Order: sequence, then structure tokens, then C-alpha cells
Amino acid sequence: MTVFGPRATPRYVLHGHDGETVAGRFAAERDWDLIARDVADPDRGMELEVVWATDDPVTFQFREDHILNEGYVYLAGRDRAGVERHESDLTGSLDLWSRDELLREAARHDEGPARGRAILRAGLGAPMEFDREFYDLITGAMRSGDPAMRAIGVRACAYSPVAEYRPALEGLARSDAGQEIRDLAQATLRAFDEFEVGS
Repeated sequence: MTVFGPRATPRYVLHGHDGETVAGRFAAERDWDLIARDVADPDRGMELEVVWATDDPVTFQFREDHILNEGYVYLAGRDRAGVERHESDLTGSLDLWSRDELLREAARHDEGPARGRAILRAGLGAPMEFDREFYDLITGAMRSGDPAMRAIGVRACAYSPVAEYRPALEGLARSDAGQEIRDLAQATLRAFDEFEVGS
């Protein structure tokens, strides 16, 4: 749910496991009004989402990703000055995964579930615009010899869709050895098309 416009900041992934409480405290300290709380329904692809109205035409939003079970926050709206002011407050006040931490965490694991989780988290917290280091990390996973890691790469690029991912997705959709990965890549390309990402 966005009241004042589309997502205007990256998703900032929260450290720790009590993200809703942390986000709620941050909003309460600023006297922001709670305007919506939608419970999670993973079977329908619905995440836990909580939305507060700030003192600008900007909403502060918390979600819990249903794959990672980690919370993240972001701001939505078209008021650029309001977004920038609240973003500065948000990044200075909350315990967030930084850009460099996201990349370092993925780099320190060579393989296995910990690396997969770190790549998914990096995709979730990636910048909204093309970023070469995140792109290299995620497309590296998409080229892995391990089918599970290729699937993780596709899911990670779906979190942070930019046009540059299309060739890698098209290659997997066309010729990956696994039907499940071909289907996942095709579904991701359809989502890119729906939101006019690189079309």
C-alpha cells in the first residue's frame, strides 16, 4: 500500500529479528499515525506490511520478506524534499544493513545456504538504480553450476529489477537445464514486462 506515490528509497534491511517493533518505535517517536497493517499471507505472496503517515505527503513502510523472514523499511511518495529529509533521519537512526555490509556478507561465504541467504539479502537491499557490484554478485549466482544458486540469483534480481538483468534472465528462460529455473526466469521476465523494466 502506498498512499502518496511509489517507493522512493531503497529497501533498507533491518538488523535483528524484531523489525516491526523497531519500525513502530521509530514512527511513534515522531508521532506518525499508523494508517494500515496487513497481515502476511505467503500462499498469496502477501507480506506483513505496516504503513505510517509522516508529517509530509510521504509514507514510512515496514515489510517482512516472506522468503528471508527479515524486515525492511522504505519511504514512498513523490515529495522529494520530504523523502530526502526522512531518509536522512531513517538511515541515521535505525540499525540497517549498509550497502558495503550487504556486499561483504555475500563475499565472505563461498557457497552453501549462508551464501544464498546473503545474495538474497543483497538483492532485497540493493540500490534502486543499476549498481555494478550488486549486478556482478547476482548475475554470478545466475551463472552458477548449482541449480539452487541459479534460482537464488533469479529471485535476487526480482527484488531489485533493472533492465541490465534482462539478458541473463532471457538466457536462463531459453536454455537452462532445469525446467523449474526456466519457468522462474520466464515469470520474472513477465514481471519485468508488467512494470516496464527494460522493455
